[in-house]
Amino acid sequence: MRSKPSYHLYHRSDWPEVGRRAACGEGLLSPLPLRPESAAGWVRETRSEHLTVRWLATRNSFESQLYGFPIWDLHIEAGCDGAGAPPVDFFLLLQEHIDLELDRLLGAPPWGPAYVCSKVVAGEPLHHALCRHGFEQIEQRRLYKTPASQISAGKTAAFDRAIRFTSLAGVALDRYPRQHEQILDICREAFGQKGYSRHFTDPFLVERRPGLDYILAAMRLNFERLPPAGFLVAVDEGVDRVAGFSVFGEKPGLTGATHTQLLSAVHGDFRGRGVYGGLTHLLGHSLPPEAALLNVTHIDNREMQSAYHKSGRIRLADTVIMRRVFLSGKTG
Repeated sequence: MRSKPSYHLYHRSDWPEVGRRAACGEGLLSPLPLRPESAAGWVRETRSEHLTVRWLATRNSFESQLYGFPIWDLHIEAGCDGAGAPPVDFFLLLQEHIDLELDRLLGAPPWGPAYVCSKVVAGEPLHHALCRHGFEQIEQRRLYKTPASQISAGKTAAFDRAIRFTSLAGVALDRYPRQHEQILDICREAFGQKGYSRHFTDPFLVERRPGLDYILAAMRLNFERLPPAGFLVAVDEGVDRVAGFSVFGEKPGLTGATHTQLLSAVHGDFRGRGVYGGLTHLLGHSLPPEAALLNVTHIDNREMQSAYHKSGRIRLADTVIMRRVFLSGKTG
């Protein structure tokens, strides 16, 4: 009798967020870290037959600082080492296992008082389990992953000759304070009324820091943390005014040199003058040739999705954010 072939399957619940192309593929779990638990991270490993599931929670220091409350990101990695079973059986086994283990995990949460969120694809195993364990869906997102070489300004982009596109690395130091303040003014104009993220709609977060306040505080931290080359600006030289900006940085992940745009906006007075197309053109030339760009926008933000389509962005997947708040051993 012929023996069944051995196989190694790997799954990561937040696979689109780190730029992976599929939920399941061949592969092995990486070795456990030498110090799996700390104030900034927590890891637990559970097993069932040929299945190993690794639960990982990471404290988001950036958002925790802004909200004055611990914000944790939760995801799982799973590996199956066996013989012959197809991926569909792997997911059925995984679904059964994480339902059982999530009961145990939430019976004694290891993170203390915290806002715990998870970025997952609707319908996949962890999403089903979180829905059954008191997590609430608070955001729907669309992700794009595009090789830097395929990013374009769009065939119809017409750049206004009065506008110069550069990074802050190409701006004199004495102009930084003025341009920083003008970038914040664009944020106030663009995000003063609404926003397309949980920071504007999740009642728990909004109560602690309203959406626009979050955007402004995040941008001020970006000014402190990111190099000037990560801030792309469109400047109307005639009036010495920033017309639009885009902030980008490297995103650590499993797929090599992946970058992401943290925030982009164009002031209403300058829309229709090719500002976003010019910033996109500059972005494509600012990234390393071998890099990929990961973009995220809300599922209802049709205007941004249209801009991504025109600039050659490649849709990767849609995800949802699930969250549950733990307060002094209780949930809210």
